[in-house]
Amino acid sequence: MAGKVSLSSRAYSVLALHALKHPKLAVSGVLLGRSHADITNAVPLTHVALALAPCIEVALTLIAKHAEQSKEQIVGFYYADARGEKLTSVPPLVAKLGEAAVSAAQASGGDASGVSLLLLDADRAESGATALGLQLFVKGGGQSWTCAGDHSASGASGRLSVGGNPANLVDSYVDENRHERVVDFDDHFEDVEKDWRNAALTD
Repeated sequence: MAGKVSLSSRAYSVLALHALKHPKLAVSGVLLGRSHADITNAVPLTHVALALAPCIEVALTLIAKHAEQSKEQIVGFYYADARGEKLTSVPPLVAKLGEAAVSAAQASGGDASGVSLLLLDADRAESGATALGLQLFVKGGGQSWTCAGDHSASGASGRLSVGGNPANLVDSYVDENRHERVVDFDDHFEDVEKDWRNAALTD
């Protein structure tokens, strides 16, 4: 059996805050790490432009260059539907974006064989529940996305583990309105002064 996939509290916080900033919209982003087993960061990608392929390609190219500079690589993709909508499988468009992340990892010289896809239940991110509402999907033998770990209402199971106490951390960030400071590429393309790296978001 393949080993655990560890998600840092920084990575979880960024993707959860991204979803909480846009409660009525689906959001997505890219996962970075030093290996596929160690997801250390998340880069918010979009909250409106899922189907705009040229913009997505530009963003993925910039993210891949940033990852290389920070000695990381693209190791996955995350997606959160609008609050109130719960997913139990990977929607076709999200699967295509996952494939785009795989291609970006390959283009930047990374190993695309272990790319992960995380689905987030944004309702649970808002509630600060101990079970984080995260599902881990990986490429199965038939090259379809297969659930390999769950951190949902029943607690953690399978290959997914999350470091620290991210639920309480996200609660404290929301109290400070940090979710309003999240910048994704939709924001960046409207105003290039806005930093999509979100370096200070969890400081």
